[in-house]
Amino acid sequence: MNTLISPALRTGEGTNDLCAACKSKAACLPMTDDGQAPLRQLIRQRTRVLRGETLFMAGDQTDNSYFVVRCGSMMSMRVDSMGRKNINRFLMSGDYAGLESIGFKRHGCTVVALEDTEVCEISCRLDPAQVTLLYERFGKLLSEEQVNGLALYHTLAIQRVAAFLINLSARFKERGYSPSCFRLTMERKHIAQFLGLTAESVSRQLSQLRDFGMIAVDGRVVTLRDTAALGQVASGASARALAH
Repeated sequence: MNTLISPALRTGEGTNDLCAACKSKAACLPMTDDGQAPLRQLIRQRTRVLRGETLFMAGDQTDNSYFVVRCGSMMSMRVDSMGRKNINRFLMSGDYAGLESIGFKRHGCTVVALEDTEVCEISCRLDPAQVTLLYERFGKLLSEEQVNGLALYHTLAIQRVAAFLINLSARFKERGYSPSCFRLTMERKHIAQFLGLTAESVSRQLSQLRDFGMIAVDGRVVTLRDTAALGQVASGASARALAH
């Protein structure tokens, strides 16, 4: 990993231009009382994590801070009681990493870069505006994990893959990118671990959705051709018919 902001800039004196040009600034830092600028003095450092490198590992000590993805993408993994690695989140620009460590002083998961990625490390000083922002993030994270957990027990494989694509589409749209054509930075095996499937099953479901004209697949580039139909599959309305 390469640190991109020197210690002299971590006080906030030299981060104005960096924050002003960052697309993730609204999600990254709380605003000052005048509502004009984020509290940049909370930034400790900005770091580049190369593809395949680890940002932090489960069990690593933390000094009361968390990370925000500035650009790129990452995956978060946990190890279950059987020693198996399970991917619990895919992170994109504006997403938080390391929130689970706040108050515990150790990270509860391992985060790895799926492509060359930049992250900002943020001090957790419990400024009132920061507390509000963190509450929102904790609530969103808890809701996502509950939905994902329920989906693993109550849906067919084709539903899980369709819902995964619909979710990615919405997340790309939120960030100002095309919701209908995007590149998967994760491998099939990573998607499989996240959805509780095998890599072969993920490939079969993608092929089936392609054959029904709902998507097009070119390597890792996915194009959503019929979002409405894909949404019906994700909801279960037509999933069983396609599964047979």
